[in-house]
Amino acid sequence: YASVEAKHGSSISSEQRRLLRGVVLASKMGLQVRDRGDAVVALSELTGVYEGSTRDGLRLLQEEYNVIEWDEAFKQFDILGDAVPRTQFLSFLRQRAASSYDDRGKAALFAAKAATFCELLSDLECDFAEENKITTREWRYHAVTSSLETLPMYVKLASTNWEHAVGVDEPRGTVVYCYVEPGQDLPAVEPDIVRFLRAAAKEKGVSALPILVVLLHDEEGTLGQALTELVILAESLTDEDRVRFGNLVPAHTEKQKALVRTQVDAMIKRRNYVTGLREKLEPQRLSRVATELFSRIYQNPLTFPFDGFSTSKGNAADSCQELTRELLLGTLDYDAVMGKPVKVKNRAVTVLKEGWGIFAQNGDVLRRPSNRIVRSVVTKWDEMLSTSERRLPVEQALRQMCTAPYGANIASASLLFGVFVAPRADKLLVSDGTHQFGIAQWLQDGLFRGKYFDLGGLSTIDLVMM
Repeated sequence: YASVEAKHGSSISSEQRRLLRGVVLASKMGLQVRDRGDAVVALSELTGVYEGSTRDGLRLLQEEYNVIEWDEAFKQFDILGDAVPRTQFLSFLRQRAASSYDDRGKAALFAAKAATFCELLSDLECDFAEENKITTREWRYHAVTSSLETLPMYVKLASTNWEHAVGVDEPRGTVVYCYVEPGQDLPAVEPDIVRFLRAAAKEKGVSALPILVVLLHDEEGTLGQALTELVILAESLTDEDRVRFGNLVPAHTEKQKALVRTQVDAMIKRRNYVTGLREKLEPQRLSRVATELFSRIYQNPLTFPFDGFSTSKGNAADSCQELTRELLLGTLDYDAVMGKPVKVKNRAVTVLKEGWGIFAQNGDVLRRPSNRIVRSVVTKWDEMLSTSERRLPVEQALRQMCTAPYGANIASASLLFGVFVAPRADKLLVSDGTHQFGIAQWLQDGLFRGKYFDLGGLSTIDLVMM
């Protein structure tokens, strides 16, 4: 107690002194309690300090002055006579930060570490799937954190991921949370980002990509400083430092995490969004902008209300594969659907009958389903088969379904392909460039890879009209 008085006497209040003396008295009395809450009540009684003030005072003595700590093993507060005061701790921390990271270094730190400290920088959900009656999980944005320096690299990576994302749970979009250092001028930065995005889209042969850049302008440097201190506390303190600073380390860590979250939240709400669209999106809340970006790119989305795709390998995938196989073989009609187990029947009715309108009044699969988008696709494929070459490149057809404007996934595109084949099955053959064979043999030879079409194995495969 005497050591604490010598170091902090002028800054500690009279109530806090009473609490320190109460800690000493409780120790000498051998006070026994069940937990920290009981200890607070007991110290309040011993010192005559109101219970709420006791709780606040003990917190300040532990987290601000670093002169007491709670010993969970012995269920008591202990006085730390040789502990470092918070002012000295903060001075140490800020000197370390200043010598380790300049503004550029803090930007790199944000790109590498920010997501581990702030859940707001995580994947972005939106309402596009719900609005278009799609129950698979791909209509979301994978999140990355970036600096202005690394942004072109992340845009290129996002465009590559988009090109190959055909799975039922692979994110179709990317949201890039991009840190903008103090001193940068946002109006000057944005045109360069638009150019990156449009160049990436042009390279992929589309007008725009579902890449949403959220600019986080750290005008005062507060976010960068908080991240720097968090990283130093997590990675750079020696064991001696941790002993010397004691309670100050976890207390300051929690404060800086809260500060990072507050700063990121405020910056996102400024709505500094950048896309590659020709027309700027209205500044709305982030999830709404994400939905709008998908809607601008995928203007004719293929509805797919196929229940059960919470995972890519569950029984919904089994049902979809079963229906696709039977459509390809020409054995699925409405009567066959009605004879299936309840889950499979309900899924087939919801998607094939109610969603796509593929069944005629007699139960056969229609050559021209009633759904506008499905009908336009099968008509296009029919036209490809009626040209002089009379061929439909299967991989190309499926990949085009998975890109704009349709946005199908490998399950829905394959099912739609089955819908196209079903009423034409007796007039179609499969060609691998050297041989022609029937669809039944094709199914046996490895059309499926697991529960989905093997796109990688279809590059040389064409459907041909007899």
